[in-house]
This record gives sequence, structure tokens and C-alpha cells, in this order.
Amino acid sequence: MACFSPERLSELSGIQIDALIGCDILSELTVRFRWHDRKIDIGEDVPDAPSHEHFTPLMGTPVFSVGLGGRDAKALFDTGAHLSYIDPALVAGMKATGNKADFHPMCGPYIAPTYMVSTSLVGFEHDLKYGVLSGTVGQMTAMAMAASGTSAIIGTSLLEHFDCTISWQRGTVSWTPNQG
Repeated sequence: MACFSPERLSELSGIQIDALIGCDILSELTVRFRWHDRKIDIGEDVPDAPSHEHFTPLMGTPVFSVGLGGRDAKALFDTGAHLSYIDPALVAGMKATGNKADFHPMCGPYIAPTYMVSTSLVGFEHDLKYGVLSGTVGQMTAMAMAASGTSAIIGTSLLEHFDCTISWQRGTVSWTPNQG
């Protein structure tokens, strides 16, 4: 990933990383994330959930429909991000709920102000924490959002509320409210 080794990413994130599995490998498979079961199902025979939609990939990353603050929107699903990020225009005028430390492999560590935003999928709504970025990493994020027509980059916090199945072969993403 951008010439970074698992050791360097471990150092930056504070999490032991032994390997990175990217879309170059995952795009050949179907993957189901079951957060509360602490399981990832991988294979060609993993089925979609009953309610699924087709996604548009951006460099392999799924772009899907979501409700953000009561508005219909599109989001990128970044399975490597623990914090989600949102277009600053969607939280303009809102009071920040705090700050969260994060890092970008090319830009290093930073602190982002966070906001709680109502996020809805398949008829279920949850408040998720989103960061707003500035500086170089904010510019890079804004370019990714503009290129994909999205308003957010949603990370793994979504998996606390939904199991997710992504099939790059079928071009589908599906969400199942989890029981956790």
C-alpha cells in the first residue's frame, strides 16, 4: 500500500498488522463481514443478503447508497478505516462532539473533529461518528469523494450495526442488521 510495509502500518496504527489483503485479491471473491461473530466469510459461494444493491467500484472500493442526516447520498466503503469521514458541507453548523486521532499512511497521524450523523441503510437508522479532515489528507479525501460522487467514506463502524456482504464478481453489496 503506497510502498508501506505491514511493519510501518503497524507502527502508525498501533495495531499488529501481519498482512494487507486488498481489492486486487478480494475482487475475485465474495466477502461477508460478521462483526459481532468476529468472522469473515470468504468464497465464491457466500450469498447476498435478501436486500442488496449493485455498487459502482472506485479503484475496487464499493460505492453504495446510504442516508446521511436524512439525505440520500452515496458513500465509499473503506474496510480499512476505523473512523468514517463526511463532506464538511453535511455537518456545517453542527457542533463537533469531540476529536479522534487517526492516521493516513502517506500523511501520518492527525486529529479530526468528529460529528454524530444519522446514517440509514435498508430501513434501519443509527448515529455514526464521522470525522472532518483538513490539510493534505482533507484535500485527498475531497478528491476521492468528488471522483466517486460520494458524500462520505464509511469505515468499519458501520459493521457494528450491519453485517455486510460484498461480491465484486456480482457487483453487489448487501446489508443485514446484526443482532449484536
